Amino acid sequence: MTFPKSLLLIIGFVVQISESQYRQHQPSYPQNYHNQNQNYNAHQQHYHQQQHQQHQHAQHIAQQQKTAAAQHQQYPYNNHPSPNSIKAYQTAYPSVPHASVLNQPTHQICDIPPDLWCDSPQSAQQCGVQRQCDSLRHRRQPIKITLIYEALCPYCQKFIANQLGSVFNQFQGQLILELVPWGNSRIMRDGSFSCNHGQKECDANRLQSCVIDILKVKGALPFIVCFERNIQHYGVEHAMQTCSAFIRSQYRQIRQCYDGPRGIQLQREAAQKTMSTRPNPIVEVPYLLINDYTPSVDMNNLNVLLLPQLLAKWTKLTHKQ
Repeated sequence: MTFPKSLLLIIGFVVQISESQYRQHQPSYPQNYHNQNQNYNAHQQHYHQQQHQQHQHAQHIAQQQKTAAAQHQQYPYNNHPSPNSIKAYQTAYPSVPHASVLNQPTHQICDIPPDLWCDSPQSAQQCGVQRQCDSLRHRRQPIKITLIYEALCPYCQKFIANQLGSVFNQFQGQLILELVPWGNSRIMRDGSFSCNHGQKECDANRLQSCVIDILKVKGALPFIVCFERNIQHYGVEHAMQTCSAFIRSQYRQIRQCYDGPRGIQLQREAAQKTMSTRPNPIVEVPYLLINDYTPSVDMNNLNVLLLPQLLAKWTKLTHKQ
């Protein structure tokens, strides 16, 4: 069987094309194959070094987190900076105090009683009250003492006759004294007053309200001290006459107040003052308010017993340079 010459030429041409395409798809092995193999080995070595460095970095981060967790456990104040951060802040910014930093305790436990927190800068810092203590030291204002009392209360009489006058004289200029003669008296439904020690005490309270209103505390105090020393043994009129030398300049005006509606109105004001004390109610007398703050009963008993010593401490603190 013979094929035409033209067909043989076409078949030969197809075979040449197929061989050419086959050679193009075969892998080539250049003469520098050995050099490329060395480069590949160097790349692999560099890759392993990078992997080792990343592993070491991960271990370092884990150690830092573990150390931070241990420090947090030693200093459990979640909302406050640690002592080290406070020290760093003060070192970096010595002239720029900040309340959120300066008012944080530097110890885990504040084991100092509250009345000693402002005793020194160290105690204030330990209990985190530096800002409050500094504010108190710079207040530079007299301390206001309000005495709630009853005219015939034996303890009130003893306190007024034996302590109040000398305390007022000792701390003049550093003390504002307010006197409220009412105590545990009551206003009845008909508007009359009922007092613990009877009508005599109601009359004595009303008289002292008039004296305080007209002469003010400084002028009234000598009369009240004298009156409280005599009222135990005499009636109101007799005790008033015995001590009249202290109110002679305003005797007529005081008498009109005592006998008229003004005395009743002043007693109502004393009742309002007594019943509106906060945060603790008046449950006994004598009762001392400090800057209009009503302390607890236990603290009040301490204040009454140690008023001169406490005033010496408080005034020294508030007038410290």
